[in-house]
Amino acid sequence: RPVKPFSPMRSKPLFPEHELLRGECAAAKQKCRKPSETGNGWHLRASKHGGLVDRRIYRRMAKIALMLPVCLLPREEVINLFLALLMGIVLYAAGLYAGASKSFPYGPLVLLWRRFRPSLPKLPDGPPEQVGVHFVLEIESQQELQARRRELIRYLWNSSALPASRLPDKIESNVRDGLWRRLGTNITVDRWHVEMDFGINSIATILSPTAAVHRTTIVYHQGHEGSIGHGRHIIELLLKRGFRVVGLSMPLLEPNRQPNVTFRRHGEIALLDHDFLALLEHEYGVHPVRYFVEPVIACVNQIRATSDGPIAMLGISGGGWTTTLSAAVDDRLALSFPVAGSLPFSLRRKGEFADFENHVPSLYEIANYPELHVLGACSPHRTQIQILNEFDTVAWSGRRGVLYERVVQEKLRTLAGGTFSVVIDSSHVGHRISRLAMKRILWEIQNLEKKAREKVSR
Repeated sequence: RPVKPFSPMRSKPLFPEHELLRGECAAAKQKCRKPSETGNGWHLRASKHGGLVDRRIYRRMAKIALMLPVCLLPREEVINLFLALLMGIVLYAAGLYAGASKSFPYGPLVLLWRRFRPSLPKLPDGPPEQVGVHFVLEIESQQELQARRRELIRYLWNSSALPASRLPDKIESNVRDGLWRRLGTNITVDRWHVEMDFGINSIATILSPTAAVHRTTIVYHQGHEGSIGHGRHIIELLLKRGFRVVGLSMPLLEPNRQPNVTFRRHGEIALLDHDFLALLEHEYGVHPVRYFVEPVIACVNQIRATSDGPIAMLGISGGGWTTTLSAAVDDRLALSFPVAGSLPFSLRRKGEFADFENHVPSLYEIANYPELHVLGACSPHRTQIQILNEFDTVAWSGRRGVLYERVVQEKLRTLAGGTFSVVIDSSHVGHRISRLAMKRILWEIQNLEKKAREKVSR
């Protein structure tokens, strides 16, 4: 397009270097007047003052700006400046990685920041009515409690009693698993395969120390992260203490299958996560929550077939939710520790209705969350400790759990007894089981065994 001729009066220099290069601009003026003849006028552009400025001026200005510290500063200071700049880039990149992966030192820094500037308001002491929260517990007698448990079992299995004959469909003994190989020859690894409808399955890994110290078998249930390898440090701690561990993962998560199911109106669909299970209830009339609990019941039946020792269950996240529901329907679980698994609907925030199984209306119409805790702890020999992380980075953060603790405890006193408590873990930042929580869990298990020995000695 036609370009206005160069005018020295209209082109006010932006920088002193423009004066030095005015001669080049004047030479470029001749080219600009006849761009079609010279073919070199396209690297010029009009400045905001109306004149033409060569793009090479800006390139030279950038070079001068970069070389200015090198020219003016001594060599040693230039090296120090470069190293400081390099260190700043490395620290910035490390900070971005720590924030994205929530790895060290993300936890300590966030914990320190929240200590001095808490993001959640402190809850007042007193009954829930003072806080404006109301919990419904409609279990008034031991007969109603048993009836509610039978109704849950009927909802899951269409039967009034637990499937006592449900055992693993396949048992593999002395499996060579590379994940646990580094534990040495003192651990034997078995696998129990539980097959269910539509190709949904569950693979349990049984880790048994050759010199078991405790009679208690612990069912460890991993959450939505996937395989039990994510809880390897927890399982290794339990094995070192001499416990037999049965490790389970949630359905549709590693190492379990994600089968394809054919639907009349939608064709073939791969069940990639738990939200897809809602389609099964509408199409086939089954309750998909059963596929979360049935592997636990099958494993408990198999444990009971070979041992009469106590059975405890520990779960994190979705595994904590599974622990709550499994303890409600099966009173053979003497100890249960749901960690960061759930909260009553009235205490939830935006984003905490994420998982299908966590808020199935038809299930929680039978028993809401406070009632599930009552069912999971109502017996003189049963205990349930719910652990919630105050600084959880996924869900259920804060101190909301203490609001319904007293309500559940009072209901247990009016029924057959039992122990229930909510532990708020403020020792770390994250969605996991901390070392402090494991100390409490191990203490509760050892205390249970101590009481059992005293009972036998009498």
